Amino acid sequence: MREWHSACKLYIYLDESQRIHKRSALDYLASKAREASLGMTVFRGIEGIGSHHHLHRERILSLSDDLPIVIVLIDTAEKIDSFLDSLESHIELFFVTKEPVEVLNRRMQ
Repeated sequence: MREWHSACKLYIYLDESQRIHKRSALDYLASKAREASLGMTVFRGIEGIGSHHHLHRERILSLSDDLPIVIVLIDTAEKIDSFLDSLESHIELFFVTKEPVEVLNRRMQ
């Protein structure tokens, strides 16, 4: 039998080149997610237009270090909100969206 559970999905959009305290923003967010006992998935884009309307693109035979990245976290709304609170003022550096989701066969604790 299918069992659906309510959860919350958080998307964080950033560029590979973003830094927090002289550290990769992606590494910073990953360590914060680990501290909060949250799982996360990271997607690296091949092209994107950021908030400054600058095109970020991966090209053959070039090494780009400023490609778009999307981080996805899914957990209870309480844990997601607590994670966002832990990011303090840094969260303003990113484009963030949050939405309710239903999770199949996995109880969110």
